[in-house]
Amino acid sequence: MRIAVSPAAPETFALRREWRPGDTVTLDFDMRCRRIEGPRGVNRAGDGRTAVAGGPVVLTREERHDPNFDEPVDIQAASDGTIPARRIPPPPGSHIAFAIPVRTGGTIPMTDYASADCWAGSRIRTWQKSK
Repeated sequence: MRIAVSPAAPETFALRREWRPGDTVTLDFDMRCRRIEGPRGVNRAGDGRTAVAGGPVVLTREERHDPNFDEPVDIQAASDGTIPARRIPPPPGSHIAFAIPVRTGGTIPMTDYASADCWAGSRIRTWQKSK
């Protein structure tokens, strides 16, 4: 059985069937990166900020992997919000990583938020300030 899940898919769904030994379920996630605009006007500090998700995974910039983690950037994205990111080997302690293109050229490294080592003092930036 193969199930395709998109970012717009429902958060939960039920698989009702009689299961037999050897049955498998494969989930295919759309792992394209996409821009998430901060809600404007709700919290003025969030105006003009952008987050990034790689499929269903929220990404972050972390000080231990990016010494410029807190500098404003303009993330390059298409009109539909997708980002032409490139998957890169994750640094130690991370599960997933992407090179996110910025409009000034080059990329910034972003890793999965769940692996961020902020508990041990590494600072992070999930909502990116725009230049």
